[in-house]
Amino acid sequence: MKKQKQKMNKIGVVLKMLKSYGSFIVFFIAASFSNVAADRGMLPIIPGISVYEPGQKAIIAWSGSKEILILSTDVYADESTKVLEVLPLPSKPVVKDGNFKSFEVVQKIHIALPVLMLPIGIVLQHF
Repeated sequence: MKKQKQKMNKIGVVLKMLKSYGSFIVFFIAASFSNVAADRGMLPIIPGISVYEPGQKAIIAWSGSKEILILSTDVYADESTKVLEVLPLPSKPVVKDGNFKSFEVVQKIHIALPVLMLPIGIVLQHF
């Protein structure tokens, strides 16, 4: 009985370690993907016109209670048209005009960061 209890305690410790390190590992695996999108859908008002989005830049900040999304997209169409854009969000947003300078500032900060060596063998650096 005592051996079984000790074995269960060891399993519990391992599960706690996996739980605490699991989110850390998942974060860094997700951070290693360089191609992410803060996507939304675009529906052209005039049928038959091709609308495409070859590039997108996003800055996402979260303070624990407030999330800020600064989004810049490159959108092209076969001919001049209006589109209906749909961006699913968890609540009604406050929308303001942004400034492309935000992306230039983040770029400068990102370039200035040193290469980060992690104990699990993953190297994060700017590209």
